[in-house]
Amino acid sequence: RTAAVRSSAEGEDGAEGSMAGMFLSELDVAPAQLQDAIARVRASYGGRPGGVVVQAFRPADHAGVLFTVDPAHGGRMLAEMVAGCGDALVSGRATPRSFRFGRVSGRPAQPEAPPMPLAQLLELGRAAERLFGRPQDIEWVHVAGGFELVQSRDITRLPDGSRGKPAAIESERRRLLDMVATAP
Repeated sequence: RTAAVRSSAEGEDGAEGSMAGMFLSELDVAPAQLQDAIARVRASYGGRPGGVVVQAFRPADHAGVLFTVDPAHGGRMLAEMVAGCGDALVSGRATPRSFRFGRVSGRPAQPEAPPMPLAQLLELGRAAERLFGRPQDIEWVHVAGGFELVQSRDITRLPDGSRGKPAAIESERRRLLDMVATAP
């Protein structure tokens, strides 16, 4: 069985900022190469304190990122995906396909359908948001017909009123949707 070796540097992700993609991750690492992969990930910190997370590698048919609040539209969720594993997406080497959904309704906001139904992923995103108490930026994989969450972090750039009228409208839209999300 192979592993994913990922950075977990102190202060790497938080409500105020994220260093996603700044440190090395190694995927599909054979057991005999595990110690070397851990050393390379640690070296990518450049002397900063931090640890390393070793997870079972899951060979995905699709992988991506789910924003439980679309950074450009407070009333939507945004799923971005690529075929295969997500390393090309997270590192910026691949252009993802993007799909937007109503935050409360879950209805698609565009006519193009994703390659697989995303209702289960959207519900996992809502559950992570409830658990952490803030909108989440979630890395996920689709394996054997189901979704698995790889990592969840706070979204650092939410629509807010500090960037002019369009941002203020999105901030208010998000506030109102959050208020009614649990209404019967």
